[in-house]
Amino acid sequence: MGRIPSRKPIDVQRSAWLLIRKYGDDGLNVAYLRSRYCQERDAPLAAAEWRLVARKVMEFHFAGPHGPHH
Repeated sequence: MGRIPSRKPIDVQRSAWLLIRKYGDDGLNVAYLRSRYCQERDAPLAAAEWRLVARKVMEFHFAGPHGPHH
C-alpha cells in the first residue's frame, strides 16, 4: 500500500492578505466558500484552516489603521 502524502498547513496570515489583495471585499466570502468546500470533501482540518483564514481576513479588513496619528 502507498503512503498518503502529508499535507503542509497553510500560512493563515499570508493567505488572508493574498485573499484581500486579490478579491478585495469578497476575500471573506472566498475563504468561507473554500472552508465549505473542504468540509464537503471530508477534509475537516483544511476546513478549519480556512475558517482561521476567514477570521484573519475579517481582522485585517475591518481593523482600524495602526501606528502614530499625524
